[in-house]
Amino acid sequence: MRVVSRRQYQPRLARLAESAAVETALSDWAMSKGAAAPTTWTRRFARFEAGRQPWATLVYETVGPKQQLVTIRAFDESEAPAGCADFGAGPTTVSSFLDDPGLPSLAAVFARHPDANVVRYRPGQRCTARVGGMQEPRFVKVFADAATAERLHAEAEDLWRAYRSGELGFVVAEPDRYEPSLGALWQHVVPGQPIVDRLGSRGDTVSYGGVELCRRLGAALGSLALSSVKPTGTITTEHQWTRTYRALAKARALGGSVAARVERCAERLETAHSAEIDSPMLVVHGSPHMHQWLDHNGQLGLVDFDRLARGHVELDAATFLAELDFESSLRARVEDFEIAMIEGYADAGVTLDASLVARYRVHKWMAKLGRTTEAIRPGGDEKVARVLDRIESFLES
Repeated sequence: MRVVSRRQYQPRLARLAESAAVETALSDWAMSKGAAAPTTWTRRFARFEAGRQPWATLVYETVGPKQQLVTIRAFDESEAPAGCADFGAGPTTVSSFLDDPGLPSLAAVFARHPDANVVRYRPGQRCTARVGGMQEPRFVKVFADAATAERLHAEAEDLWRAYRSGELGFVVAEPDRYEPSLGALWQHVVPGQPIVDRLGSRGDTVSYGGVELCRRLGAALGSLALSSVKPTGTITTEHQWTRTYRALAKARALGGSVAARVERCAERLETAHSAEIDSPMLVVHGSPHMHQWLDHNGQLGLVDFDRLARGHVELDAATFLAELDFESSLRARVEDFEIAMIEGYADAGVTLDASLVARYRVHKWMAKLGRTTEAIRPGGDEKVARVLDRIESFLES
């Protein structure tokens, strides 16, 4: 992948970060389609990819009872398609998310279910929507690759079997159906409320708000690790390094002192990761961060098994903890959460290697570093530097 410095895009990025300019372009587009111009838009997604075309992709949603998602794509002059507009960020296109060329079946799904509400949308990759209202709610997930939808549906059936047999310490979504022609899978809704508030400052007590909860989460993930679920994929350390090197390349392209710091961090991480890994490959969720968990009258629920695989259980623990590392509203130290999670795994009969958890945690920080370079907002270099501060502090300790 050719990596280009963020600095040469800075004026155009600043323009995209100006809400007034973007909202004017969105309202002009809406009126060109014969719709009344919404008064307010909110950004749902933004990605900056220097050297690619489009080099920026943003998704905005109307604020109001009728949901509408619109995608803005920005191009370099030499790569701009026909019909581009320009509101100061260079050639741009504005289109409904239903016209996503990477997800051609979206329009058919939403024509069938006009009440569908988008929960998560990643242009060109996938879209998750809730349909059916309050009576018979379902989630439909549409993928760019129909084979991915088919695989995830089969794994969802396996997870549901394991849950029904009492192997899992949490609820999973009951699968409904898979539609090959749409590249879509349908699932029932997992009951419960997000646990996020209980981990943060709005929890009633430290015990209720996080530490004891983390122990339960560890035990729940331990039950998954030892279950009879048979994922088709495997996450190896080589896979993790590939993702990390990609993130490091993006940050290194910023140049100057940041590039030098990134290089030193990479060398230290490689040294730390040179130690032999003696951890079994078990069943892992792949991304069990705090937004994936629900609680329903004391019963945990876990969603979004898109990265279900066999791998080191330490990866799941590190994924959860690494997100907490950047939360400012926690009532307890992250170290307390870590101890509780390790104890929870032990309750389920799984022993975690704390040093391997730490190493995977740094990999997750590196991924955040890469995502920070893709942010469409001013001060990107400064935010990268702050993430580097945390990585350096850990690697030097």
